[in-house]
Amino acid sequence: MAKTVTRRDRQNERLSTSIYPAISSQIVTYLKSQGMTLKEIGSLIGMKEAFISRVWNRQRSFTLKHLSKLETALNKPLPTIIIEATPLKSVPKQLRPAYRAFHEFIGGLG
Repeated sequence: MAKTVTRRDRQNERLSTSIYPAISSQIVTYLKSQGMTLKEIGSLIGMKEAFISRVWNRQRSFTLKHLSKLETALNKPLPTIIIEATPLKSVPKQLRPAYRAFHEFIGGLG
């Protein structure tokens, strides 16, 4: 008997194929902009350079376990890593004031 695909299944599939790879790729791009190599990023989370390359190219995504390891290795909370890795142009215009305020706030902590 074939499984019925629900609306929620389709939404989850879209999230896993669009948002998560995009955020993961942005994190890799951000870390590279901080001078890290793909190999160094991989060693932070116990993965090979080839996996990080696939993440960077949006073919794979970080898991929560990877993100947790990254958070520990960088000694930064995950929301801070994500906001630092998110380019302003990718933030919807109506959310940009909140993005700027949060970015300013976390910048003031460092």
